[in-house]
Amino acid sequence: MTGGDRKGSARAAGKRYFTGVQGAGPIVGKLVAGVGFDLLHEGAERWDGEIQQDGNLGRTEILGGLSLTQPFGATLLSLSARVPLARWMVTGDKAPGRLSSPVMLSLSVTHTFGRGR
Repeated sequence: MTGGDRKGSARAAGKRYFTGVQGAGPIVGKLVAGVGFDLLHEGAERWDGEIQQDGNLGRTEILGGLSLTQPFGATLLSLSARVPLARWMVTGDKAPGRLSSPVMLSLSVTHTFGRGR
């Protein structure tokens, strides 16, 4: 079955599990630096209940990360970066494709409403 043969087929993404641990502490003033490790597992995707060779057959990754967080009153501004330290991909009969994600960056703003009331 090729991708073109799937018209009207039902696709289900594989189950995903994610866990991690992080430690953080102040470095200058209120600026907080963190370091952490994450474990991600993604199961095989299914088409009409069947696992197909040309889809995602599953993967597990260990990620290392660094973060910086600066508070501004009830608002936090955070920048984090994660890099894969190890990656295991399930392969089938065909040669696997290439998965490239050398760094994952995120910028977040968090605000706590009603703080101090």
